Amino acid sequence: MLELEVTGDCRGSWNPCRIQQLLNNLVLGALHYGEPGGAIGIALRGSESHVRLSVANTGETIDGETLAHMFEPLRRGKSGDGSIMPKMDGYELTLTSYCR
Repeated sequence: MLELEVTGDCRGSWNPCRIQQLLNNLVLGALHYGEPGGAIGIALRGSESHVRLSVANTGETIDGETLAHMFEPLRRGKSGDGSIMPKMDGYELTLTSYCR
């Protein structure tokens, strides 16, 4: 199930290709690492100065060590058993380009 929540003014000048790329990566990650058949939530929250996008799933949470380094270039997290998370073919982008 996919849930979308939009609150506030989310208007802005956006690069549609980059927004599509960002959403593809976040939603595919939520699908890949979420519970089978679980929910995925996408929320857009706008204010006077910014728009916040969040994507959440019903899978396991990200451990503190991985979370602390999540936005470092070329960083890959570990799965629940401690092994390095598998590569997702075609979607090897990092989120750092969106956070600068």
